Amino acid sequence: MGGDRSTSDGGRDPQSPAEGEVATLFPTLVADMSPIRPEFATGPFVFRSGDFYSKTQLARLHALSPSTLADAFDRHAPAAIYAGLYRDTWKTPMDAALIQYAEEHGWHLARTDPDGARLWLRP
Repeated sequence: MGGDRSTSDGGRDPQSPAEGEVATLFPTLVADMSPIRPEFATGPFVFRSGDFYSKTQLARLHALSPSTLADAFDRHAPAAIYAGLYRDTWKTPMDAALIQYAEEHGWHLARTDPDGARLWLRP
């Protein structure tokens, strides 16, 4: 997704289509391919409970929550969103806010993995 991921013929590696930061609650799955947006470095842990914190606390933690995500992305969107993993594990996917943002803002669905994970690229 980031770094030098071009093929020998100068094309892009289809497994790494994004240039820039990725927003995901599963940073360990993409960390070797692309930089993780700093607010998602903790994975799901702060994000899932983030709505219990004030905006000031979240800013001090360099974190986002489901309710602050859209405003932050409207100001400075990541290059890609990787979400949808483990979707059958929870009644509402823990990364539902990421999925909703990508779908409602016309992001390009670049890839769907067999496990249900989806990669959206910024329009």
